[in-house]
Parts: sequence; structure tokens; C-alpha cells
Amino acid sequence: MGATTFTQEDTRGRNDDGTIVTATYMGSGNNEDQSVNVDTPFRWRFVVQIGGMDAGDQNFQLWYSKNGGTYAQLTSTDGLSDGIRLINDANSIVDDSVTVQDIGDGTYTSGTCDGYCDGTTDDDTGTVNIAVGEEGEAEFCFEFVSADVVNGNTFDLRVRRGTTVLNTYTNTPKVTVIKAAAARRIFITHV
Repeated sequence: MGATTFTQEDTRGRNDDGTIVTATYMGSGNNEDQSVNVDTPFRWRFVVQIGGMDAGDQNFQLWYSKNGGTYAQLTSTDGLSDGIRLINDANSIVDDSVTVQDIGDGTYTSGTCDGYCDGTTDDDTGTVNIAVGEEGEAEFCFEFVSADVVNGNTFDLRVRRGTTVLNTYTNTPKVTVIKAAAARRIFITHV
């Protein structure tokens, strides 16, 4: 069978407007460039497929590359200098909650898939166990902080197993920051 292989297959952004099952999706997903507003929590879902051998006791983290730079782990505080952080969702979903198949179309994991992360208790998902030939889904809730980003900043998103990159990234989403221009004051004087 060979070594276990991990592939980031499908990805899709979603609004933070419902439960882990009912939240609405943005766009059609995968490599689509998605634009989001600052200071607004939103979520991103990833399908991880397993080949070779079973993959037990995995904890996934979300990593980002700002404007094509080096990838860094997304945490609840460390990414603030880059203007991105994990944030507790508005819908009271418990960190490390179970994720069900929502965007993938393969055989969903018959094992544990505590694949939700919002940084409340830690900066990675709960335990995910995926059998060979199956897939699991991980979802992360985060926001861009207006004080630390500018309009048009881009962020590429990838899941890792801790600090270990996956074998293949079939789809890597790019998120573009939308930051409204500051209001301008016009002074009119009467002479």
C-alpha cells in the first residue's frame, strides 16, 4: 500500500451565518478567488483525501500566505501583524466539533472527524481519523482585522498536519480583502 498520502482536494468559503451544517456558502468553491470584508467572521471548509494507508489521530491547522509570501500558521493571536486571526464564530459552534460531509463527494470518513476550529481552545482541529480511500472535512472560522490589512491584500489558504505540508494541494483558495475607503470630509467655506 505504501505511505499515507494527504491531498487538499475541495475547498469552499462560507458565511458565518448558521450552524456547522446550515451556514450558507460563498461562490462555487475550489480555486475561485473570493473577496471578503474586514472585521467580519467567515469560515472556510477543506476536504482532505487519504491514500496509501489509514491516517489516524490527525490534527489539522490552517496556514496562510499573505500577498504570495511565506506560509504561516493561523492562530487566534499570532497572525495579527498580518491582519488575520482565528475567531470564535457568531453561532456558538463548539471548537473541535464534528464536521459532516458537506462539500466532498467521496466516501466520507467512517472514523472520528472533529474537524472544526475557531481558536477558542487551541489553534487546530480536534482529532480526525480517516481510512485509506476516504476523506474528511475541516472547517476554520477567522477574520481579517481592518487595522492590519489594506484593500486588495490576498491570502492563499492551505491545511497542514501540524507543521507538515500535505502531499498534494489540488485546490488552494485565494481570498482578497475588501476594505472600504475611509470617509472623506469636504469643507466648504463661504467668503
